[in-house]
Amino acid sequence: MNNTTTNTVTSTPKSNTNTRPARSHRRRNLLVAASVLAALAFSSCSAAQRRELGEIDVNDSLASHVNRAVNDRSLAMTDSLDCTSTITVDSHISASCVGIADSGQAVAASFSGTADVDAETCTAVLVVDIGGHRIIDQPYVQCFDTA
Repeated sequence: MNNTTTNTVTSTPKSNTNTRPARSHRRRNLLVAASVLAALAFSSCSAAQRRELGEIDVNDSLASHVNRAVNDRSLAMTDSLDCTSTITVDSHISASCVGIADSGQAVAASFSGTADVDAETCTAVLVVDIGGHRIIDQPYVQCFDTA
């Protein structure tokens, strides 16, 4: 007697259809998480960094007001203005710009007021002198905006 047993093993190939959605979801979730982390990294400035950025805006704003005042008098600046500004921890702002008009007259300007760097608001008194004469003395100027 010949008792041979033949065992045939049939293997059904596993389908990848179940793993693709999982991979797709994983990729999407990783992409969303990376995007959120990147947004947080770029938007979370320290208070000191926000003040520094505000000081740049104040310098630009004051220089813009000075250039407009000079141009309104048919003058021009011989060189760029030398501007400085400070926003203190308690929100006080002080800024100044100095330069020389093409007429040889000294130009000086200042902002004095308050700024809220978190709310991105700034209000100050604008003073501009050309050749020793007060040209502008204006309260409630938005000192983060340009003229």
